[in-house]
Amino acid sequence: MDLPDFYFKDLFGLATNWWKNVFIFAGHWWWAFLPFFLFKILYDFWMYDVGARYSSENEFAILTIRVPREEERSPKLMENVLHGFWTLYGNVRHFMDTLVLGIKPDYTSLEIVGVEGKIYFGARILAHQADFFKSHIYSQYPEAEVEILKEDYMETVPENAVENGWKIWGTVMAPVKNSAYPIRTYPEFQDSVTGTMVDPIASYMEVLGDLGPGEFICYQLLLEPVPTHEWYPEAEQEVERLLDRGKYKEKGALSKKIKEDLFSFPRETIEAAFKYPEIVSEDKNNSFQMLMLSPGEQEALKAIERNISKRSFKAQYSVIYAAREENFKSKNISAMMGAVNQFATSDLNELSVYRPYLTSLTYWRSDKRNDYARRRLLRIMKKRQFTGKSYILNAEEVASLWHFPDVSVKAAQTPRVEAKKISAPVNLPTNPT
Repeated sequence: MDLPDFYFKDLFGLATNWWKNVFIFAGHWWWAFLPFFLFKILYDFWMYDVGARYSSENEFAILTIRVPREEERSPKLMENVLHGFWTLYGNVRHFMDTLVLGIKPDYTSLEIVGVEGKIYFGARILAHQADFFKSHIYSQYPEAEVEILKEDYMETVPENAVENGWKIWGTVMAPVKNSAYPIRTYPEFQDSVTGTMVDPIASYMEVLGDLGPGEFICYQLLLEPVPTHEWYPEAEQEVERLLDRGKYKEKGALSKKIKEDLFSFPRETIEAAFKYPEIVSEDKNNSFQMLMLSPGEQEALKAIERNISKRSFKAQYSVIYAAREENFKSKNISAMMGAVNQFATSDLNELSVYRPYLTSLTYWRSDKRNDYARRRLLRIMKKRQFTGKSYILNAEEVASLWHFPDVSVKAAQTPRVEAKKISAPVNLPTNPT
């Protein structure tokens, strides 16, 4: 049946009047909704301001660590050190302390830095925690040397480097999957034939030791202790997602299940009134779900459960390569990222480039935008600031990314203790007083 023309005219008129009323209302009452749209922006500005004020009131120390040449110890020792660092959690008493005063949980910056071929294993911490840091290092590496630097090696690259002829490439890294999936860690670097570990830090030493005049590379890992209960639900949800996926692996099983439930619902509803409910064992149900998963999914599930069993940190991993324009070598970018790619696994997780903080853009005024990105990344890394992209790494993952090289690392510029320390003989004669 054809509708009369006036029917469409009335519909159009109603729609026009409705939009007209909306615009009139918005024109008079826009100011009432403005705070809701600006809240997130104003909140971020406020938190940055009070956080910067709190940081400026604290004194920080830059420490460097060197280990003996014959050091032959597993990164497991560094994992033990990190468990000690985790006790820094708990300095914030209440959310209002952060909101009003800018107080944040104490966090540490662990860094591997190359300055014109000289290599530093460094840490930026609050000055009053320097003794705390040293004691945990010495507890696992008694022959190490820990030194407080008078000048920050990050000052090698000036604040106005972009304007003064420096070329900079860098990015903030981020995991490609949920933080519940671990990256490749040091136990997986063990050679299956010889039984010895191929130290992944060797690649870092080769890259940093090969830098020439006017070149600078920094791998920076920010760590803030996180209690397990704050992120465990996220990991548990990922476990449930994996288990639920096993129910419908068979082709057509989902449609078959819907049909069965549709026809059995009336009968089961009536029967439910005349019988006791059945108690289904949760363990039995989970075991059945495990059997429905593929071998790869089962291994992923085990890796997640192992991941959440260790102390965890809110983390941010950043890399930067800076050099004067005449000294800049593009090959160092590939070498630098190749060292990080050792920790990637195709079936679990990996740290990859987080594009919003990448300093290499190729569209729409790329020169101006790249300069801004370079200045921003340099400022973030100099001030050791968390950005909006953080994730969870456990102590084993952190120890894999930052630990002292063992005796197998032969790079010439690896920071080592020049002389071995030994205790005095027991029978050493002394002058009586």
